Amino acid sequence: MSKTKTKRMVASFLLLCAMSGGKAMADPQGWKPFDSLIGAGNVSFTDRSEYKNLNYTGGMGIFSVPYHGAAIDAVNIELNSRAPYLFENISVSGNGSGSVIHLENLYNNDDFSHVQMTINNAVTFKNNHTNDLGGAIYLEHSTLTFNDTANFEGNYIERTGGAINNNGIIKFENGATFNGNYVTGETVDGTYYSDGGALYVAQDGETTINNATFKNNRAGQYGGAVYNANKLTINGGTFENNYIEKAADAVDALGGAIYSKGEVVLDSTNGNILFRNNSVKVGDETVNNDIYLAADTTKNGSLVLQGTNDNYSITFNGSILGEEATTITSSANNLIL
Repeated sequence: MSKTKTKRMVASFLLLCAMSGGKAMADPQGWKPFDSLIGAGNVSFTDRSEYKNLNYTGGMGIFSVPYHGAAIDAVNIELNSRAPYLFENISVSGNGSGSVIHLENLYNNDDFSHVQMTINNAVTFKNNHTNDLGGAIYLEHSTLTFNDTANFEGNYIERTGGAINNNGIIKFENGATFNGNYVTGETVDGTYYSDGGALYVAQDGETTINNATFKNNRAGQYGGAVYNANKLTINGGTFENNYIEKAADAVDALGGAIYSKGEVVLDSTNGNILFRNNSVKVGDETVNNDIYLAADTTKNGSLVLQGTNDNYSITFNGSILGEEATTITSSANNLIL
């Protein structure tokens, strides 16, 4: 692709960003970038850091990229504000996924590099909502990287992933906190969903978090904090006071902190990992439970415990439950059960 063509596409892209929210360019808080985007080049946002009290219709929120290939090889987006980012009270009406970030690669499901987004500043997602997948963030065969701290507070969804629904690759390089995110629950075509109070890792998803904190997250069926169907890696962190409270329409109630039918890697090499006061509530009965490993016809849940530093440990205060064919392996230097 020639440099001239790339520049022309970026200019058109920026104009689309400014106009697609239906407000004048002087009011960037009303922008709705990337809606119905067919292809874009490399784009960096540096000026606006706060987005509050916005409602979008049509199923997509602030940063939305449905990428179809076409004239551009890839979409690369960077957020580089002079101040920490804040996304608060953003909602999407209709069947929406990801009120703040919606990255969807519809061109090549085997290559997650076609749509990439990097957030270089500290960022907070607070009280954001959609009614389908991912209260704040939705990824489909795309890549999202956080290079500074990320905070998710009070985000919610009807179906899966109170804060995030990930079917791509998400990396938190410098810490992520999930506090008070939740799933309210909904029946769709006869199937009830209330899974992954904070984070839902779908069948092709991979999530890596360095220094993770999950507190006070809840769901009504599977995974008070996390539902994992593929791969979750935690490099140091805390899971505390997360819970399942079985909903009336729920099939079951499993995984106070984590429900997994994929691979969960807990690595204490660079920091302690602590599970405390995670639970499953069914009626008047409450059971302390940290992790539930599930199995089905396609995948068997596995838990890998590792850590080479004698100064750090992995500590569980609740049960670890697993179905037949699930596995637990450990090479951690310090393991406390």
